[in-house]
Amino acid sequence: DSYENFSRELQDDFNNDMNFDKNEVTSDILLKVLKKAGVPYKKVTGELANQLKNEFMTKGLINNECKLNKDTEEVTKILDDIVFENEIFKFYVGTSYRHCLIWKGGEVQDITPPHDILGKVIGDYLPKQDVLRQMMEKSYDILNNHPLNLARAAEGKRKANSIWLWGAGTKPHLDDFTAKTGKIGTMISAVDLLKGIAVGAKMNVVNVEGANGGLHTNYEGKANAAVKALLNDNNDFVYIHVEAPDEMGHQGSIENKVQSIEWLDSRIIKPVYEALKASGEDFRVLILPDHPTPIRLRTHTADPVPYMLFDSTKTDKTNNIYNEAYAQKTGILIKEGHKLIDKLLF
Repeated sequence: DSYENFSRELQDDFNNDMNFDKNEVTSDILLKVLKKAGVPYKKVTGELANQLKNEFMTKGLINNECKLNKDTEEVTKILDDIVFENEIFKFYVGTSYRHCLIWKGGEVQDITPPHDILGKVIGDYLPKQDVLRQMMEKSYDILNNHPLNLARAAEGKRKANSIWLWGAGTKPHLDDFTAKTGKIGTMISAVDLLKGIAVGAKMNVVNVEGANGGLHTNYEGKANAAVKALLNDNNDFVYIHVEAPDEMGHQGSIENKVQSIEWLDSRIIKPVYEALKASGEDFRVLILPDHPTPIRLRTHTADPVPYMLFDSTKTDKTNNIYNEAYAQKTGILIKEGHKLIDKLLF
């Protein structure tokens, strides 16, 4: 409910600035709405304004003479749905602090990831696009003195007092995982980005209760879901994603980062390995991070990551060290990282 109220307040604030104080809905008013709502200027045409006007007529807001049938307040409330949320922008609630804003007809903007500017003044890093920047600024006005944040401040906690838009992109075209590999795959993750990749590749997605992307996520739940998918549900491949080590890197907590890796090892890798070994089936396990997040930098780097590939059919078990230093000494480097999965599947 709090997210719905937040979204609604943003829309109310936005549309109240439109100044719908005329009895007649003119094309100028509609064009102004569309531009301020973030529709790219090249798409704001008289034809689009007429489509919006027809929508008003359908909903009974205006008559054939374009005169208002209802008062301004009711118009604003319906514009919340027509202009701001349903037609142009729509918020989708995700997990933890990650959520999704869909901008229909928008353009990909170069927006700075927040973890790249930790400890810096944010003014120079706000979006250059007017509507996106205004949305972030208004979110602060709404959230900073929200009762939930006032309660957090009273408890000595930090306020969640703004949205930060970042990670802009468009829906990619992904190959069907089964058509490409001949195998059935499942994704287990708390992060919607990973779930979205799986959906795009037509993989199964398992939502584990208590999986929150943080240090105290449901490790056992993820392990159990993976074992069930592999041994009971006829899956050939399971991708288990754990966000905690990355999050602890962003937080700059060496103790919690070490703890998250230890729990990954003891509460996910170990039980999955033991269950697969007990099943009597041949299997492979590939373990690796998707990128480094050094404690000293608290953000991502592009350095190569270490990987470990275990094959239950191989008898050579001498190379049992797994860390960055040992991986670098081997001299083994796969420059095209997307091809690494072939070593696991084929």
